Amino acid sequence: MFSKWINAILTAVLVIASGATQADDIEIYYGGAAVAGSEPMVMLSLDYRPNLGSSACTGNECDFLINEGYLAPTGPYTFFDLLRAALRKVMDPLEDIRVGLMINHDNKNNCAGPGQVGCSNGGYIGRGFLPFDAGDTNNAKAQYHDFLANVPTPQGNVSHSYQGKELFFEFFRYLTGQGIYNGHNGYTDFGSDSSQNLDQDFPAIAWDKSIETGNKLSYVTHMPLHCSGNSSFFVTPSKQTVILSL
Repeated sequence: MFSKWINAILTAVLVIASGATQADDIEIYYGGAAVAGSEPMVMLSLDYRPNLGSSACTGNECDFLINEGYLAPTGPYTFFDLLRAALRKVMDPLEDIRVGLMINHDNKNNCAGPGQVGCSNGGYIGRGFLPFDAGDTNNAKAQYHDFLANVPTPQGNVSHSYQGKELFFEFFRYLTGQGIYNGHNGYTDFGSDSSQNLDQDFPAIAWDKSIETGNKLSYVTHMPLHCSGNSSFFVTPSKQTVILSL
C-alpha cells in the first residue's frame, strides 16, 4: 500500500516536469527550456495522517535510498522517513519547474475564515511556488526539504484529518491573489494547545509569509502570465489525484 501512493507522487512530479501530455482534457505544452515565469507548477499536498508514522523499510527494499544517501544508514525508519527520502531523490535533478507544498490544519472547534482565534481548520501553504533548478542555486530545494524535515512524525493526536475541499479552496485563493481564508487558522496544529498560533508554536513549518501581501491579509497572485505553459498537480496519499489545468 505504501509503495503505491509514493509511486503516484513521484510519477506525477516526473510527468509534469517532462511535459508529457496526459488525458484528453489536460494539455501541457512544453518545448525546450521554460521561459522564466512560465514554468509548469506542481503543488504537493501532504496528507498528515497517523499511518505516516508506521514502520517502513523492514527488508532490503529501501537499500537504494540508503546507498545513495537519501536515508540514514541505519533505522528504524517510518513511512514519513521514506516519503521524505523519495522526494529528495526525485527532486534532485528537477529543473525548469516550480514546486510548492500544502498541508491541512488540524480540524477542531468549527472555525472557518479569517480572524479566528484558538482553533484550527482548513489548510495552509507551507511552501509557495519556487523555481527548481538542477544545482539548487536559489536554495529552493533545500528550503523545501528543511520544511519537511521539521514536520513531526504523526502519532496519536499529532495528526490532521484530510480536508480536501478546504485545501483546494485555499489553493485557489493563493493562485488568484485573493484574501487568506483558513491559512492562518492553526492554533491546535501538530498537537499543540490553543494558546498560540502555528507561526509561534512551530515557525519552521508555518505558512509561507513570503507569498503574502504586506498586510498579511491576502496572497500574492501566482496565476501564470503564459497560461499555455503551466499546469498544477495536486497529489495526495488519499485515493484521489486532482489535476488542475491553468
